[in-house]
Amino acid sequence: MLKNHSDLIYAHSLAVGVYASLIARQLGWRSQSTLFKISMAGLFHDIGKKEIPKTILEKARMDMTQEEVKIYESHTVRGKEILSQVPGIPEEVVFAAAQHHESMAGCGFPFQIPRFRIQPISRLICIANEFCNLVLKSPNKEDVSTAHEALLKIYTYKKEDVELSFLKALMEIFNYPVPADLLKLSKSKDVA
Repeated sequence: MLKNHSDLIYAHSLAVGVYASLIARQLGWRSQSTLFKISMAGLFHDIGKKEIPKTILEKARMDMTQEEVKIYESHTVRGKEILSQVPGIPEEVVFAAAQHHESMAGCGFPFQIPRFRIQPISRLICIANEFCNLVLKSPNKEDVSTAHEALLKIYTYKKEDVELSFLKALMEIFNYPVPADLLKLSKSKDVA
């Protein structure tokens, strides 16, 4: 469904699944069931965008009207609704569609929920999504970041919004110098 709606969303979703799986493995998560759910969550996290007009998806957020932002942000709830109706989709995958734009600081969307209520796989998809938004081409941005530039941007501007142990793992994957405040973090054992 996503590929038919937009090749870019499809490519982005595949990349989020791959990077989320790499982060999980870097964290020491080895359960095949968990890794399968993570890959599936990455692939389906933006399924709700299939119901958003392409004219909105192709705009930069700062160029959207308030109504367009509201429609865009609805993709998380729409994704949850779509996946909830598919037999056999794991609950974690449904949560990832609904929660991948929530923030560790409790200021994300759609519900501004606090960190402790965001599912671990949703937090993992969040960081992979942020990374892929920076390193992949899209019609609504002029420049694409290298992996190291993206990691610096996330650390500098989004550090309060993402799970820091996941950011540290992503830095380690790309041999990015891990800042001192992240070095003390141990591997997350939220999901194993």
